[in-house]
Amino acid sequence: MLIAMAVRNEMEDFHCKYLSDAQMQELNPMIRNAIATALYAARNYSEDEASYEWVNFQLRLIPEYWEEPELTEDFRKLVKSLRRRHREALRKSSGTAGEP
Repeated sequence: MLIAMAVRNEMEDFHCKYLSDAQMQELNPMIRNAIATALYAARNYSEDEASYEWVNFQLRLIPEYWEEPELTEDFRKLVKSLRRRHREALRKSSGTAGEP
């Protein structure tokens, strides 16, 4: 559910621009089910023949032109903000709050 929510949130602008609420309502369970299937198959890859076959088939389908995934912009912004806040807290606690 966590991964599905991250996918849904990342798709929100696309949804608003191109998909109706009814289309998103139909798409969301497909995304959740595909994620659940992939996670299950990856977890059971070594112990379950169906998972082994499914994962290997999916991996063969990945096109060469796909770029490597990267962290979302929202998450990168959150990390940057938290790091800045942490540095500021460290400066305050060390008594160098006014120093650059």
